Amino acid sequence: MTLPVESRPPAQPEAEASALYGVAIALGQSKWAILGFTIVLMVVAALGSYLIPNTYTARSLLLPPQQGQSSAGSALAALGVVSMGLGGAVGVKSPEELYVSLLRSDSVADALIERFQLQQRYDEPKLANARKALAKRVLVSAERKSGLIKVEVEDHEPAFAAGLANAYADELRRVMNRIAITEASQRRLFFEQQAEHAKEVLAKAEMAFKDAQAKYGIQSIDVRAQGDIRASSELRAQIMTREVQVQSMASFAGPENADARRLASEIRSLRDQLNKVETGTGADSPNSEAALANQRAYREVKYQEALLSGLITQTELARGDEARQAPLVQQVDVARPPDLKSGPKRASITLVAGILGFLLACAFVLARRMLSSASSAVDSPSARRWRSVKAAWRLRSSA
Repeated sequence: MTLPVESRPPAQPEAEASALYGVAIALGQSKWAILGFTIVLMVVAALGSYLIPNTYTARSLLLPPQQGQSSAGSALAALGVVSMGLGGAVGVKSPEELYVSLLRSDSVADALIERFQLQQRYDEPKLANARKALAKRVLVSAERKSGLIKVEVEDHEPAFAAGLANAYADELRRVMNRIAITEASQRRLFFEQQAEHAKEVLAKAEMAFKDAQAKYGIQSIDVRAQGDIRASSELRAQIMTREVQVQSMASFAGPENADARRLASEIRSLRDQLNKVETGTGADSPNSEAALANQRAYREVKYQEALLSGLITQTELARGDEARQAPLVQQVDVARPPDLKSGPKRASITLVAGILGFLLACAFVLARRMLSSASSAVDSPSARRWRSVKAAWRLRSSA
C-alpha cells in the first residue's frame, strides 16, 4: 500500500518578499508626492514656530547652610517641617532636598505671586491655578554631588525671568526666619509667648491695684516695706524666669545638660535668698484689712513688672543667639537676564514635523494601494473581506 504524497506547503518567504517588493514599488511610484508632502509640512511647521514667542531661562545657584554653619538640616527634620504644609518634603533623605521642598512650598509661591502680580501676568484669577502656572515655569533641583540648589525660571522677558529667579533666594530666607529652625529660634518664640502672657497678667494686676485703692482708699506703704516688696518680687521673678528657661530647654536638652544643671542650681540659690528676705525682714505687718489688701495688690504689680522685665531680657538674648545661629543661604550665581533664548527649538520642531509628514505620507500611499488592490480583484478573498468591512461600518442598512 502506497502512502499519499503530501502537498508542498506554500513558499512563505517568497510571498513575504513579494509583499515587500510591492511596498517598495508603491512607495517608489509615489516618491515625489511623499517628498512634496513632507517638505510642505516642514515649511508650515517652520513658519508656525516663528509665531511662538521666544522663551528665556534665567538660572540662580544657591548654597544651602552647611553643617559647619548651623544644624538647620537636622533641626528641620526634628521640628517636623514636613507637617507644616510642605507636601513635597515627604521621603526627604538629604538636607538639600529639605530646602528644595521649602522653595517649592505654597508659602514661597504665594509670596512670589503677590510680589510679582503673577495672577494678572498669567491671566489666572484663582490662586491655585496661578501656583500651577508658576510651577510649570520654574524648575528647582538639587545637585547631589555638589549639594547646590539650582533655580531655573522661564519667561518671555529676560529681565523678568532673572528677577523672579533671584527672588526665590529672598523668599527662602524669609521662610527660614519665620519658622523655628534653630534652638535659639525655639527659645525666642517661647519667651515671646511667655512675655505676651506676662503683659496680660500685669495689666490685670494694675487694674486690681487701682480697684483696691478705689475701694479702701490710698494707703501709704513705708519705704522699708516697699524695699522688701521689690526685693521679694525681683527674686520671685528671677526664679520664675529661670524656670521658664528650663521649660524652653525641655525640647532639646535633658536633665543632664550642663545649662539645665546650672539653672537648677541658680533656682535653689534664689529660693534660699527669697526665704531669707521674707523671713528676716522684721517689717511690721499691716494693721488693717485695707492696708493688707493694698500691699498685696502692690506686691503683685511689682512681681509682674519684674517678671515681664526678665522675660523681655531673655527674649532679646534669644533673638541675638538666633541671629548668630541663623542658617545662611548664599547665592553663588546671581541670575542675570539671559542673552540667548532657550525656546522654542525651531530646528527640532521642523525635524519632527518632517519625520511625521514622511510617515503619514507613506501610510497614506500604502493604504491607498491596499484599497485599490482590494477593489480591483472582485472575487478575491481580500475583496470579499473589504466588502464585509464596508458593510459593517455602513451607517444605513441596505434595503
